Amino acid sequence: MRLYLSKKHLLILGLLSCLCSIEGQNSIDIQGTLDPNNNTLSISQQISYYNNSETPLKELYFNDWNSSFSSPESPLSKRFVEEFNKALLNPKEKNRGYTTLHTVLNTAKEPLSYSYLKDQSDVLKIELNTALLPHSSISVFINYTVKVQSDKFTKYGLSKDGDYFLNHWYLTPAVFENGEWKLYSHKDLSDYYTPKSKLKLVLEVPKSYSVSSELDLSEITNTANTHKFKFLGN
Repeated sequence: MRLYLSKKHLLILGLLSCLCSIEGQNSIDIQGTLDPNNNTLSISQQISYYNNSETPLKELYFNDWNSSFSSPESPLSKRFVEEFNKALLNPKEKNRGYTTLHTVLNTAKEPLSYSYLKDQSDVLKIELNTALLPHSSISVFINYTVKVQSDKFTKYGLSKDGDYFLNHWYLTPAVFENGEWKLYSHKDLSDYYTPKSKLKLVLEVPKSYSVSSELDLSEITNTANTHKFKFLGN
């Protein structure tokens, strides 16, 4: 899902072309709050993952492509160097993008161990307390903060005018296929790969922002200082 934010407008576009067609019963439920003063999104997310394979899974993997902009050691930075682009070799703190995880829990609210892959800082591994059996599902609850990167690296991020255009900004499951995980890092090659999921997004923004999306707008609620938009999609 792509996300466009300006001081007067916020646009969310579903990323249906980047979903693989593996059948299952996956769902993603996001509660998000925009803080334009700190260029962050605070996210509470539930991911329900269905094991469509015949293999018990002891861990799950997730795409965290926002962290592709976190350091000069990321796969995206190395890809840029190959193309003689040195923009990510020494980024200023204000220009970097990254994800800060706060809690990772299972349905019983037990903490789950997690880590990022050594050579893929934008792929998150979560270890399950009990193996996920074939044709079974599990829900994982993750609270985290997204720091938005500058759009100087790609066309996505925070512009010098204070507008946002985000892509792949929230966590999604990786694909387990033919007995192995398909783990792709962000290299600005349009190769995002995640199972098809039902989407529910509730996004709270300051009243100076509006929201539109190719997802279905289900509800708008207002407080004294914010708008809250609820979207649904597949």
